[in-house]
Amino acid sequence: MKTGKRLAWHYGGQWILIGAILLFFVLITFGWMVDRMNELELNRNFMRNGWGFISNSISIDDEGRVAWDDELLKRVNTSGGWLQIVNEKGDVIKSYHVPPDVPDRYATGEITAYSEKKVPFPYHVGVYVTSINNHTITVLFGVDSSKDILLERWLAARAKGTEQAFAEADKMLLEEKAWVQHINANGRELQSWRKPKEGISQYAAYDISLRNAYPERYGWNLSYRYEPGTKETWLLYRPHISSESSIRVAGITVNSSTQLIWIAVSAVIVLMVLVFIGMAWWQSARLARPLQHIMNWTGQIQIGKYKEPVNARGIPRSQKSNGKWKRNYRIYGDVIHALERMAQRLQEADEARKGNERLREEWLAGISHDMKTPLASIIGYAHLLNAPQYRWSEQEIAEFANMMKQKAEVMDELIQELNLTYRLQSGSLPLQLEIVDLRDWLREELRHLQPLPENATERIVCSMPEEEVLFSLDPRYFRRMIDNVCANVFLHNPPETKLHVQVTRKEQELEVMFSDDGNGMDEQTLSNLFNRYYRGTSTDESVRGSGLGMAIAKQLAELHGGTVIARSILGEGTSIIFTFPASVDS
Repeated sequence: MKTGKRLAWHYGGQWILIGAILLFFVLITFGWMVDRMNELELNRNFMRNGWGFISNSISIDDEGRVAWDDELLKRVNTSGGWLQIVNEKGDVIKSYHVPPDVPDRYATGEITAYSEKKVPFPYHVGVYVTSINNHTITVLFGVDSSKDILLERWLAARAKGTEQAFAEADKMLLEEKAWVQHINANGRELQSWRKPKEGISQYAAYDISLRNAYPERYGWNLSYRYEPGTKETWLLYRPHISSESSIRVAGITVNSSTQLIWIAVSAVIVLMVLVFIGMAWWQSARLARPLQHIMNWTGQIQIGKYKEPVNARGIPRSQKSNGKWKRNYRIYGDVIHALERMAQRLQEADEARKGNERLREEWLAGISHDMKTPLASIIGYAHLLNAPQYRWSEQEIAEFANMMKQKAEVMDELIQELNLTYRLQSGSLPLQLEIVDLRDWLREELRHLQPLPENATERIVCSMPEEEVLFSLDPRYFRRMIDNVCANVFLHNPPETKLHVQVTRKEQELEVMFSDDGNGMDEQTLSNLFNRYYRGTSTDESVRGSGLGMAIAKQLAELHGGTVIARSILGEGTSIIFTFPASVDS
């Protein structure tokens, strides 16, 4: 896909995502607003709006035991009411906060008479009949009607017509901070008592209904009595306490649905702003982050760190955990590929340079360390021969010369081994391959091993297959490999040590194993056996070897396409196993 189409899909998908996010949050906000409105309505008039809540909060088990939620009891407490549950026989089977003047058993029709005010009852009663777990129950919720009775008491006091009765009626209003209004059939005020300045004098047909239903909107709780004969209405207003019918939303006291709507709309607007800011930041980050990553990578390459920068989990920043590219990095795929190739080539060149420097340092360190002892011996004998205070016999001079010659040969051997090691390490040693029968060639070479202790070849046992074993090798360097292994066996083990050489042909491999019954090696010596300059024995003058023999043997085996491993048990012996490809083209 071309960059233009990729970007078009990218931006189209982005706007679809923004729309989906906004729609999701609008739906969430709408659901939240409906839930808060229901709660507000419950606080306003629990008796009128709370029956669904009550029904869902009551449960009955198989034995008829009734239980209700703590939230229901909290609501009943808030509304200042009481709760009863009556069975089919009229018996109260569970109650909460029931005053002592409320019956604990109801006759048939008694509940209806109370709820419809057919008989005097000091409480407003709401009735809800439901069936739960095959049990039909009647739920009664009651609140004190004394506040509505206040209007009746006030009218009764005024009806007496005496000064004392008028004073008593005024005292009732004063104690409740209430006021009374008398209006005619057209809604016009006829009289008023303790009316505040904000009180209205003319009512529309719907005003009383609204003021009775939404006291929090007008700030007053309304009680009224309608006179059918005169079509006049008496109104009593008491101050509305907002905490009775309000809810808390994000620390704000909400008294009306309008406030809830404004809060919801404000939340959606803020959310839209945050979403657009977030998407703008996300978009800029998606386009700029890959460029920043490439710049950081080039900076790392400048200081010799060639690997792509990774995150805290060790994964390259341009990749996912499964190794695939992240979406915003695909646009710069060609640039990243080119940078990877450049970094790889620079790393290879740097490693080659460091390798050459390391080889040069090892060369110099090896020469200075391993040539010190024989050179010191040569210098010492030269000083003895040159000392004027001594008169050496011809025999002594010959002995000194022979010792100097031996030390010089040791130095020459060491130089040759160092040179061979360097050429092997640098890959500059060509092989002159010949195809031989490895059985005959190996037997012949083992008979002429040099230099080895006396009678060493008599302690070598060979096990060869009966069929011909053709193998492609360089006789000079393969011989050097065999010599180094055998020298390691006989120079670092007791004189009676025996060596078993076994050649085994497998399906695609050829195995040559050298096993001895000598001292064996500890773990440290075994782990360092093929390291250059490591000696597991003393390094005094009596020990032959430069510490390079087994390292050279390993490198020569690898040059012939093979591998080598060592196994050893301390006190039981050691096995050196070479494995080569069986093909003569190796």
